[in-house]
Amino acid sequence: MWRVSAVMARHRIHYPPPSLRCPHCGGSAQGLLYHSTYQTRDGPRRLWQCAECGRCLSERRGTAFFNLKTSEEEVCCSLDAMLRGDTQTSTANTRRHRRETLRRWRRRAATRARAVDEEFVTDLRGLCCRNRFFSYNPPSGSYITLQRIILVKQNKSPFKWRHFEPSLILLCVRWYCRYQLSYRDLEEMMRERGLSVDHTTVFRWVQRYGPEINKRMRPHLKMSGTSFRLDETYVKVGKEWKYLYRAVDSAGDTIEFMLSAKRDIPAAKRFFRKLMRADHRRLPFTIGTDKHASYPEAFATSVKEKVLPPDCKLRRVKYLNNVIEQDHRAVRRRWRAMQCFGSFHTAERTPEGVEAMHMMRKGQVKRLDGRDSAGQARFVEGLFGVAA
Repeated sequence: MWRVSAVMARHRIHYPPPSLRCPHCGGSAQGLLYHSTYQTRDGPRRLWQCAECGRCLSERRGTAFFNLKTSEEEVCCSLDAMLRGDTQTSTANTRRHRRETLRRWRRRAATRARAVDEEFVTDLRGLCCRNRFFSYNPPSGSYITLQRIILVKQNKSPFKWRHFEPSLILLCVRWYCRYQLSYRDLEEMMRERGLSVDHTTVFRWVQRYGPEINKRMRPHLKMSGTSFRLDETYVKVGKEWKYLYRAVDSAGDTIEFMLSAKRDIPAAKRFFRKLMRADHRRLPFTIGTDKHASYPEAFATSVKEKVLPPDCKLRRVKYLNNVIEQDHRAVRRRWRAMQCFGSFHTAERTPEGVEAMHMMRKGQVKRLDGRDSAGQARFVEGLFGVAA
């Protein structure tokens, strides 16, 4: 490349070789702009800037960017023709070089694709660009060969960056969601055991892992019945009262719940849609509600939109809701220790952990007795892969 450098330096014309490509966006040599020149022990080197992505290509590492093998004589011939003013010869040589290098690149890519081992056949759709790294081993020539793809293993542990053991975190979350304890009660109980845990830390644990327990527990729940009972209870958020929609079957097993700011027809329709998305529910034959005015229209609209089955019936009988009215007590009992929620987001996430522990206590988890407290603790730790 000394001759190419001398020609460029003498005529002050900087033209990238046709084989130079941007490794980031795949831009060709026509899209590369001269950036600057710097001196090295091996001579002057240039920086080329890609017009597509704006990244700079360094000729000091330049062999790593010559993905296409082009001889030095062909590059010099093309540059000499350009400097003499023979634009037709220069253009023809450039196009010919581009066609030849493109064919060569396609043949090389096809050969590599056939030679890929099974260990490199990996689904890359779930990886972002920051987790893809290419390992280069540049030879002494003017091109480089892609050796292999290194996939960075992602740490998917939900307890990453936590300062306490996962078993201790799950213990505090289970106790808070299961019993009538406040955050300061748990802080005092942990201090008796020699652990300094602030009540705000326990609050963040409940907000993070309460919904996660409910999410991971859903595939392990037993199938519900076909007769549903719907009702709503009150939850105080700040200075206002919000509505917690809940649905159970005729046996009292929880099916679904949803916190809503209003008690109207759109809220009832949203709850019907969420109710039918539950994994452990069966198609309902009857849905029992109270005599609130929003349920008939929301039910008729849901049947018309095929959210509910067409043979489902709405039963507005007061005594049928005694099952869910009694089930409200176990959930509302927790509100007394919590007093009230500060925001709607907090009030939406905390009941998920409370409802999850309530479903465990009622024995809705497969092969797990509702009275087996030790088994429930091992089950929760097993959901997160924590060794008991």
